[in-house]
Amino acid sequence: MTDIERDLPTLVESNEHLIKAIIALLSLRDPHFLKDLDQVFTVATLHDSPIAHMRDEAWSEVFRELKIVAEFLHGAGLPATSAETITKAH
Repeated sequence: MTDIERDLPTLVESNEHLIKAIIALLSLRDPHFLKDLDQVFTVATLHDSPIAHMRDEAWSEVFRELKIVAEFLHGAGLPATSAETITKAH
């Protein structure tokens, strides 16, 4: 096993937490950010962008992650549109 293979789970976990923190930060600056992400997926679908090409399992994971961020912001008393308003537009 190479060093990269051994460190892959750590890399994935750390990136996951960093991405959630970045999304939370952007949501603090724009309380509608989470809902606007849905519009990005809609536009990507209309233009046949690779951004919109996801398996159903991947979409479910994206939605789950966005809910985690929204629940964190809500639990901390911080403004953000709920991820529950996001719909699968693609």
